Amino acid sequence: MTDRRTTRWPLFRSLSSIILVAGLSTVAAVPAHAQDDVTDVLLEAEDLMAEGSFTDAVKLLRKTARSNPDDFELQVTLGRAYNGAGAFKNGVTAAKAAITLAIDDPQRALAHNNLGIALFAQGEGDTADFPAAAQAFEKVLEISGGQANSARASLAEILLQLEQDERAVALLKEYLEVDPQAPRARRARSLIENPLRARVALAPEFDVATLDGEFLALEDLAGKVVLLDFWGTWCGPCHDAVPGLRDISRRRSKAPFEMISISNDSDEQKLRAFIKDNRMDWPQVWDRQREIIADYQVGSYPSYLIISHEGIIVYRSSGWSTSKDVEVRNEVNRAIREARKAEKSARN
Repeated sequence: MTDRRTTRWPLFRSLSSIILVAGLSTVAAVPAHAQDDVTDVLLEAEDLMAEGSFTDAVKLLRKTARSNPDDFELQVTLGRAYNGAGAFKNGVTAAKAAITLAIDDPQRALAHNNLGIALFAQGEGDTADFPAAAQAFEKVLEISGGQANSARASLAEILLQLEQDERAVALLKEYLEVDPQAPRARRARSLIENPLRARVALAPEFDVATLDGEFLALEDLAGKVVLLDFWGTWCGPCHDAVPGLRDISRRRSKAPFEMISISNDSDEQKLRAFIKDNRMDWPQVWDRQREIIADYQVGSYPSYLIISHEGIIVYRSSGWSTSKDVEVRNEVNRAIREARKAEKSARN
């Protein structure tokens, strides 16, 4: 699935897998064998979503939910799957169903979190749903007694979209006070420094050493189109994507373009061997602390982001197929044309 919601949605896609409040209660008693079947489906759905196969997870969960309409965990997981697949209207419906089924505060908080995600993502290009999304995250904070810290950051993101910067910045500061090492700490700090980042998809800055030992900073690539390839050696579709990426790199060597692959591998030796064996001779970054991955809000692999010559994220997509390969090439070419046009205009 291609997702052009470059400013807001990626953040909430990654949030959809976070359980905000511990201790989910068990839903009303059901026969043991039936509960085992539901548990198996939930586990399989979680595996599919971890792989980025949200549509397959939706199909699996919908089938089971029809025969288990009163199962909270099925509804809340289905809501996450819908959100991951970009079916936000369905995500809203599933979240509301989960809210009615919730039997304790942790479950209510989780269901309202799903609702906030779906409403916020659904409001792309139209802020009409944003107040309701903010209300959902306010409810999460209320139910949890302020303990659901990630909901605080989510609420701040929405308020920044509504240009309520003062309160949003205050919430982000609280978020950092509660946990200076929170998952979105780096983004929170960047938004405090420049709230405009929430409304314009400015690419987060990074400066790293490549596996070849060269220093690489995004600011040094100003004026160029940058394709970021987030991948891992463990990821089968990432392997399939390599020939196409290799071709993109070679054919655009004279263009105002740079491609950077960013791996989340845990084994450096295995990573280096794969890169060598597959002739991946463009800049390779091992994001061992997953800082760039967090800053760019990457939740599935492979993921591709294109940064324009102006430093704005103009394209975001995940997964691989032959059609996706063509799509990424076309988007790169489009961005390069814009960069050349801007360069020509500047000279004149």
